[in-house]
Amino acid sequence: MRRGVPHDVVFSTREAPLKLAFVTLLALVLRYVWYDAQPLWTDEAITWEFAKADWPGLMLRQLYDASPPGSYLLLKAWLHLVRSNTEMRLLPALLGAATVPLVYALGARLYGRSVGLLAALLVAVNPLHLYYSNEVRYPALLTLLLTAQVLVFVETMRRRRWVWFGAWALTSAVALWVQYFALFFVAVELAYAAVVWRRERGALLRLAIAALGALLLFLPWWTEFALQLTRGKPSRQFFGLLQELFLAPAFLVLGGSEWSLPTLFGRAPESASYILLALLLVAPFVIALVVGWRRGRETQPPHVGAWLTAGPTLALIAAGLVLPMFRPKYLLPVLPLAAVLAAAGLVRLEQRRRVFGWALTLAALAVSVYGVVLLQTDPRVRKEPWDKIARTISAHARRGDVIAVPNDYYSIALRFVLDDRWPIKALVNRGPHEHVATEDELQRSIRRLFARYERVWYIDHDAQLFDPARFAPRIFGRLGREITRGDFPRDSRFSLRWFARDEATAQLASAGEVDWRTGDFASRQIVAGAILGPTGFAWMGEQLSVRVGHRWREDAAFACLYVHRPFFGDRDPVFILSAGDTPVAEKRVSGSELVCLEGMMPPELADQEEIVLRLRADRTFVPAEVLGDRDRTPKSALVQRLGVTRSSEVWEQP
Repeated sequence: MRRGVPHDVVFSTREAPLKLAFVTLLALVLRYVWYDAQPLWTDEAITWEFAKADWPGLMLRQLYDASPPGSYLLLKAWLHLVRSNTEMRLLPALLGAATVPLVYALGARLYGRSVGLLAALLVAVNPLHLYYSNEVRYPALLTLLLTAQVLVFVETMRRRRWVWFGAWALTSAVALWVQYFALFFVAVELAYAAVVWRRERGALLRLAIAALGALLLFLPWWTEFALQLTRGKPSRQFFGLLQELFLAPAFLVLGGSEWSLPTLFGRAPESASYILLALLLVAPFVIALVVGWRRGRETQPPHVGAWLTAGPTLALIAAGLVLPMFRPKYLLPVLPLAAVLAAAGLVRLEQRRRVFGWALTLAALAVSVYGVVLLQTDPRVRKEPWDKIARTISAHARRGDVIAVPNDYYSIALRFVLDDRWPIKALVNRGPHEHVATEDELQRSIRRLFARYERVWYIDHDAQLFDPARFAPRIFGRLGREITRGDFPRDSRFSLRWFARDEATAQLASAGEVDWRTGDFASRQIVAGAILGPTGFAWMGEQLSVRVGHRWREDAAFACLYVHRPFFGDRDPVFILSAGDTPVAEKRVSGSELVCLEGMMPPELADQEEIVLRLRADRTFVPAEVLGDRDRTPKSALVQRLGVTRSSEVWEQP
């Protein structure tokens, strides 16, 4: 009996090799299309720096890392094949796509080819797997290796031959050389075998010998591992048990980044309704997972999928209560097994309740696709904007400036994008490991910077890790004068702040922009006509005038403002922007909207170090006449920002 197109496309095993090839190609395309969509972030820059080092240098750097060198050695070989730093990401993209056929093999071995195909599809479009397949770190490689290791373990349990025990020992050792998290899988597999083979001492003895062999293969790294244990990360965030129980399925299904879950339909993770909405989106996958869990008796060996999904996950949750290691990258290796269980549940539901099974499968895939879209559009899951930091500093910094970062960890990332064009100083010089700075320590460092340099660019990033009391900005403001700042899209914890040694230096380095959204200006820059308005805006009087710095060959002036058209009667207002006494841009506004004016400045202003920008309209309104209130101050629009820029370079802000 024909079961319909959805069954033929998703659940049928007809033409399984062709379908697997299509799903693998889909995974590869998704990972290739966006491999360079986001900038390299701190950990990727440090991974590159580790991989470029020679063997002694790599061993020294490993003291400040929390991983074995396996992924760095593979990347070191890969760097001989690629032409640019961004192309490093092609390696995890290939590793991520290569995981898909292994997931198929695992699902087909345990439940049949239809489960294998659907599990492969779930992994191919999973947003968390896609995120880490576009990151030059170990998660994609570890997931590939542990999927292969689990597949070998299943065959070992079925066949019980020495060759399979040896293969299991080898794959376990290789996974351990990539990340210590593989030990959770090995421990759970040993516990599972001890239960299943409790009356078969011969098989248990072989497995024990294989486990000993895996540990012997890992033995050369044991000394370095012991030294790494002494380098704790006490400032990392801990989660409670209930938080971890919610975050584990949420990250696996919805995706996210190292720092945050994505925004869901405009709701941030901090909002009260977020948890309910996330649970609704996760529900189809969880229902399928539970149904697949109940099919455990059908597998050979029995319940192996449930054991190897739940065991490492629960071990990670338990370890996360006492160690700062509960992160989505450690959940990723569990995803292939969870996908196999969910696919088994979806296939069973389709067999018994056809329409409900189709609907649940469609819902699970739709949530994954939604997560992939969020991965490319949601600022919360974007990587650190070091590229924007580099462009901003390159456009505005002068010879003699210095860049300050919290510690050596971020100095490596910044050198990667700035190519050592300016000196970079760490406020805490204790190596790249995390260290909570004291107020006296920061004050000494900042005082030394101002003694040697007139202007300091400070990367204010991840203060909760290094400066949770927020000493550094206050000390910079107390010992110097803040010139300007720029906030960047990932979150409010990432900003670029520029400080001068004294007021005279600050005036000589006036910001090239007045921005009411962030308070990004000094009071002396407001000449006339600015009246306090709603947050992020200033009312413009009859004419708004500001003074901006002109230091870096800026050749264009701009203004962004919100115009409420009903305030201006029957005739459309015209807004005019002038640089000095020369009009450079004008615009007629016919509706209520946020508008921007931009125009090239006259050549005679090229040598001036400060420029006065004037914004005016052809007429104003009196609020008492239009709004009926007591405010009779003439106004015309809400101004967001005014400034100068180079037509080839713009200070990017959210």
